[in-house]
Amino acid sequence: MSLYHRRFWLVIFFSISLFLINIFTLNDTLSYNSRSLRYNRRDRMKILVICHNRPVELNNMLHSLLNDVRGVNKDDILISQSGNNTEVYDVAKAHDLVIIQHIDTKSNKLEKLGLHFKWSFERIFEMYPKSEGVIVLEDDLIFSPDFLEYFELTVPLLKKDKTLFSVSAWNDNGYKEYVCDSHRLKRSTFFPGLGWYLQREQWEYNLKYLWKKTDWDWVVRKYIKMNNMEVIVPEISRDYHASSSGTYMNKNLFISLFKNIELHRDIEFRWMKTDIEHVTSPVTYERHMSNMMKDGAYKKIFNTNEIRKFKLWNHEKERSSWRGIREICYQSERMFLIDDIEIYNNLTN
Repeated sequence: MSLYHRRFWLVIFFSISLFLINIFTLNDTLSYNSRSLRYNRRDRMKILVICHNRPVELNNMLHSLLNDVRGVNKDDILISQSGNNTEVYDVAKAHDLVIIQHIDTKSNKLEKLGLHFKWSFERIFEMYPKSEGVIVLEDDLIFSPDFLEYFELTVPLLKKDKTLFSVSAWNDNGYKEYVCDSHRLKRSTFFPGLGWYLQREQWEYNLKYLWKKTDWDWVVRKYIKMNNMEVIVPEISRDYHASSSGTYMNKNLFISLFKNIELHRDIEFRWMKTDIEHVTSPVTYERHMSNMMKDGAYKKIFNTNEIRKFKLWNHEKERSSWRGIREICYQSERMFLIDDIEIYNNLTN
């Protein structure tokens, strides 16, 4: 065999080897390159940004979304502004984004918020009639590099499991001292909001008829509870509430409950397909939680006074909980805070 032919076959051999390595890698890891191929399809996810009159917050938020997050496409972003603040409008245009304005001169401050959300949902589903859902954001968030990849990993589960209402990027109890596993996903019986996915069918067939002018998030929570539905959340939040002021926010509330939330920042992190295996259905997750309850390696705390020592949303215990169980990772030890012994007995018997 000539030198030329040997080189030719060596090139062929290494090309095939490299191809096979990539194929096997894609089977296990949801890489950015594989996502970008998917993301070029017509059915890629739309992103709705809700805002009002805070140009600085909106600019910071858009800078993070467009620069920190892998795979975001400007064509998929719609900014919905309550009112016509010119500085907010200019920020949207400076980022070369589409912005629509909802003008409401009759409602009070709290009513305007709920009505603006409703108006925004109706507009985006009209503008994108083939979109199956939308990621809902507010103007005071910043994001993890894998924010969009998190939704691409988990949103397909909503089609398969009708007991899942949504996916949220936010963990209410995801404080720095209580998280440790970047891959950990949970199911929760509480809707946290703050970066979440709204399914078109949930909006068009259910929520739009239940919507109220005020406290829209509690309308959603009541709906979830009445229908025994759940939400997927990450142990480490994929977004962060960066503002200490707002319609329902003040400095004291921000410092006590929001400031110390951990934002996932690892730019090398990639989700694995196996990360979702235990959250794919209520039966699967119940089995998973039952096994963890029976496992002596994990600490279970039942005493109310002991639970209160952890700086969580103890005045709203249902936040980030699953059937009354809150899961944390404290000093690298996984723990379960259990509010009712009956819950524990049902899972272990």
